[in-house]
Amino acid sequence: MDKTMKNRNIKIPIGSKITLVAVVMVVIPIIVLCCFGIRLSLRQRSMAEKTLVDGYHALLKTKADEIERSVHELESSAKEFLKSGEFDTIHARLITLKDENPLVEQIFFLNPEGHLVFPRAKDRGDQRKIKLEAGDENRIAENYIREGSKYEFREKDIEKAIEYYGKCINSKSSPQQRAKALFGFASCFFKLKKYDMAASQYGKLITEHSSMLELSNPYLLLTAQYQMAKAKEELNDRQGAMDGYLTLYEGIISGKFIAGDEEESEYFKIKLKGALAELMKNTVLPSTFKERFEKAKQEEFKSRKEKEFLEVLNKWLVVKLRLDTARQGFEAGRFKHFYENIHGKPYQIAYTPIYEDERYAGILGFKIALDYISSEILAKVLSNLTLSGNLTISVLDETGKPIYGPDPASRECITSESFSNILPFWRITILHTGGNSIRDMAKKQSQVYIALMVLMIALICIGTCLTLRNVLREIQLSGMKSDFVSNVSHELKTPLALIRLFGETLEMGRVETKEKAQEYYRVIIRECERLTQLINNVLNFSRIDSAKEHYEFEYVDMAGVVQDVVDTYKFQLDKEGFKVETEIDRDIPMALIDKDAISQVISNLVDNAIKFSKDEKKLTVNLKREEKSILIEVIDSGVGIDEKEQGKIFDKFYRVRDELAGETKGSGLGLTLVKHIVEAHNGKITVASDKGSGSKFSILIPEEGQKS
Repeated sequence: MDKTMKNRNIKIPIGSKITLVAVVMVVIPIIVLCCFGIRLSLRQRSMAEKTLVDGYHALLKTKADEIERSVHELESSAKEFLKSGEFDTIHARLITLKDENPLVEQIFFLNPEGHLVFPRAKDRGDQRKIKLEAGDENRIAENYIREGSKYEFREKDIEKAIEYYGKCINSKSSPQQRAKALFGFASCFFKLKKYDMAASQYGKLITEHSSMLELSNPYLLLTAQYQMAKAKEELNDRQGAMDGYLTLYEGIISGKFIAGDEEESEYFKIKLKGALAELMKNTVLPSTFKERFEKAKQEEFKSRKEKEFLEVLNKWLVVKLRLDTARQGFEAGRFKHFYENIHGKPYQIAYTPIYEDERYAGILGFKIALDYISSEILAKVLSNLTLSGNLTISVLDETGKPIYGPDPASRECITSESFSNILPFWRITILHTGGNSIRDMAKKQSQVYIALMVLMIALICIGTCLTLRNVLREIQLSGMKSDFVSNVSHELKTPLALIRLFGETLEMGRVETKEKAQEYYRVIIRECERLTQLINNVLNFSRIDSAKEHYEFEYVDMAGVVQDVVDTYKFQLDKEGFKVETEIDRDIPMALIDKDAISQVISNLVDNAIKFSKDEKKLTVNLKREEKSILIEVIDSGVGIDEKEQGKIFDKFYRVRDELAGETKGSGLGLTLVKHIVEAHNGKITVASDKGSGSKFSILIPEEGQKS
């Protein structure tokens, strides 16, 4: 048995062989190509991401160097400026340098011993008491002032106080006593709401005794200036009040008007700024007042900064400078730098030695204006930097807070670079602000490559499948054509054999009766008609396949056409033992059809009914009218058609793959011709069938059946 199995030849269908070859030669290489492509794409993504990051890092390094070069140029210009004049004018030039060089926020100069010589703290004035000369007049004047003060403040008798202050003014009093009396005199008028008199007396006091009060009692001068402006405001002299308040505000900032201490000075400045702001809000004043006010506020801010820097300089920075210069010495011609964060405020100091006639003259230093660098230099260098839509540049201080650009919080840092020399406490970074990051961009690029590769592979697969499908279809058609030739040959043999048999019988004179001879003649004629029909099927299909089929439409009696076909098959049906039933409506009007084509349709259906009827042989042909259409039904009780096969039976060369049907020979063209002819008449053919229960073919043709 094993030997038998070994020697048995197993035939593999040609279609399976082609499919197997296609899988081996196309699918497997595609899978290998896909694996290598994905691997290379992932590697390329990693390299693309690294390349992008390295490129951005190099860009940051270039920009950081450019920013520090800009700062260095300003530093060098500061030193060159100081060399351009005589050393004895250095103080004046230091002030000019501070005003003209935007990099210099605060400037200082240390002598060779390391002591601060510029700037110096502002002197609050020599507030010495001027000793009164002894004499009866002075004692009398002093008594008047005491009595006036008693009535003004303790007795609240303002009129009496004015009387005593007036006596002092009119007596031979000293300038100091006269100034006091004038101040009390003006104050009493202010309390009595005689603001014009008060303003006049305050003005007289300031005009006549300003120089003396600056030395002996500057606070009295400050109060007089304020009260005079207040009196003018009460008199609704808003311009006069504005001028008075501004003069006092400017004087406090410059040091002309000196309060008791720093706290009192700050109190006056706050009060004055409030009064000035209120006046400007409610009064239309010349623009000069607003300009003076803004300038005074700038001077106040500048003065506060200078005072704050001087304090830090004396307490912290001078000591550090001494230590640094003692430990490291100097490198001539170059600025050195150090950074300190004092009380949360950054101090970046640049310093360099100054020489006069090759003799060491001291240390020039200044606080670098970091605000200027961030607002001007950074903006100038970085504003023309073009990045992709989801990336932005930011400069951060040592705490990570942004100096330029957006806050890095909740943003991905792509890469960063520290400044190397002048600003080592800052970092310049590239941030991802949202959307696609560098990783996403590299991933997207990789996905594009993979998608293109998959698309190419898909196109190859689709092309291969279509080619394989066409090849298999051609193989199938080739097989069908072979079956067609075989079946047609068989179909031709049957009628030819009958014709030859009956013809030879007649030729030999073996027919005994004339009736028998006539029967043989009819058989020969009928078989000739069958042969003609078969040949017509082939020829018609050939014309249909080449789109050359032509139909001759004319008005024909449809009942006669159907009856003629049934009569043609009468002998064969009787011989095969068929029970034939017809229901033909004779009242159907003439129809516009091709008579021969419709006859061929009915003949093919009847012929199929004869071929595929095995045990129960029954044929029904009906002709009815349905509205404006003609219904032809051919019903048999044959082997039937499986539901899965019903959609394919009208395809050319197709034959039902059924054991019972497969035993019957045929060309596989009959139903293809039937469908084509029916559709050429604007008709429709349907089939209703169950396996083993026969089939019912229904043809519905319009009475005016010709296609437009």
